[in-house]
Amino acid sequence: MNGVDYDKTTISVIIPAYNVEKWIQECVYSVVMQTRPFDDVIVLDDGSTDGTYELCKEYSYSYYNIRLFRHPNMGLGATRNVGISELKTDYFIFLDSDDKLELNACELLHDMVKKYPVDILYYNATSFGDQFFFDCKDSYYREGTYSGKVLKGSRLFEQMYPIDYRPSACLAIYRTEFIRKNGITFPEGIYYEDNLYSFKCMQIAEKVMHQPFVLYDRRYRGGSITTSRFSLKHMTSQIENTKLTLQYVFDFMDEDRSAVLYSFRLFQITYDAYVMFLTNNPDDRTDVKERFKEIVIQLEYIFRRNSIICLSIESDEVLRICIFMIIQIIRIVDFHFFSKHIEKKYENVLKWGSSIYSVFFDQSMLRDSTKCVGIYGIGKCTHDMLSAYEKIYGELKAKIIFIASDAVGKKYRNNKVYSLDQVSTLLDCIIISSSKYHNSIAEAIKSFNLRIPIVDPYEKIEIPYFSYVGEYDESVL
Repeated sequence: MNGVDYDKTTISVIIPAYNVEKWIQECVYSVVMQTRPFDDVIVLDDGSTDGTYELCKEYSYSYYNIRLFRHPNMGLGATRNVGISELKTDYFIFLDSDDKLELNACELLHDMVKKYPVDILYYNATSFGDQFFFDCKDSYYREGTYSGKVLKGSRLFEQMYPIDYRPSACLAIYRTEFIRKNGITFPEGIYYEDNLYSFKCMQIAEKVMHQPFVLYDRRYRGGSITTSRFSLKHMTSQIENTKLTLQYVFDFMDEDRSAVLYSFRLFQITYDAYVMFLTNNPDDRTDVKERFKEIVIQLEYIFRRNSIICLSIESDEVLRICIFMIIQIIRIVDFHFFSKHIEKKYENVLKWGSSIYSVFFDQSMLRDSTKCVGIYGIGKCTHDMLSAYEKIYGELKAKIIFIASDAVGKKYRNNKVYSLDQVSTLLDCIIISSSKYHNSIAEAIKSFNLRIPIVDPYEKIEIPYFSYVGEYDESVL
């Protein structure tokens, strides 16, 4: 595939299939009815126990470009790796067997890689499916100043993360030679196999591009990995994925600010899942605790590196607060691996992080018994903020009024929830308590022209940093 003739560029689609007899027809038809046909359609039955294989066999007889493979159940990551090993074309995409493509997908992708012979070209998706699960859907539409430009992969990641980055292998077309030359494969035997694969691809690629075309249709349904109950395998897979990502970043990218930030945030998300899993599964889960301990030990070694110490001193507040929160998490889990030696190296970060809470709570008026404070938002951010306050200072002093436009009249912490127009004249201060929606909440408040302090703890640091309250330097607080 060296010296590709882009007028004759060939494209494959890899479709792993497991027990999807209800949806496989719609998936395959979206492929064979393309305005420009795929040169090769690789369908891999992963040991289905329903009628999936029989249906796929019929399709392989009916359509010249379908090649069908069958093997005992191995999981999605291993099956995709088999698909990669069978490639004969210049480029390829992945399609999950319960999803479908827009009918002009292959034509548009062919035109784009002909015009821009990049290693990876990213595109967008839309979602459809069961209404019950559709409400939890992710957004797969991205567009920014990065769109339409040929960039180094790490540069695109820097511009996309965190808002627009989606670690989905199905939202890109890949140059086969690039994948094989760099030996990029999926982790096998775990869920969330897309995460590490997508991250590696973007970081290694020399030339990538994003185009805001919607070419992929993602189905939300019951019984999929995304919508299934969070199980032991979900938990162990998340821990393993975090472990592999941390190892990769700190083997090859420990001076890259965006990559370090991503890996630290991944650890925090895994910690949240770990705490929830142990809460919901009170039986002894020694295996989970031992696995989680492994990444805590890994972090201790990482935090000894001079490159990370330098980032903690020189970098921006977002990365510093991540480092601070990770130290807090490790103190909370208290596996006795995080030595006082490490804490000494990060003494300035610990004091700086602690001071953020002190400054915020002073500005918020929560410590003043003569004030009435409105808290806009009744989600996890509010729960964590108030829990942090109570841990540090004890009982709340100010009178609290909870505000949420979509929950008026409901109860939160045994208090009625109001709309802002109902209580605006009673307030001495408003706290915006949502890391995700703080900008839209700020705009809503602005329309009231209130002459009171508006405190937004997420204005500069869009991370829910009240979640991890450990020990504090009393001289700071």
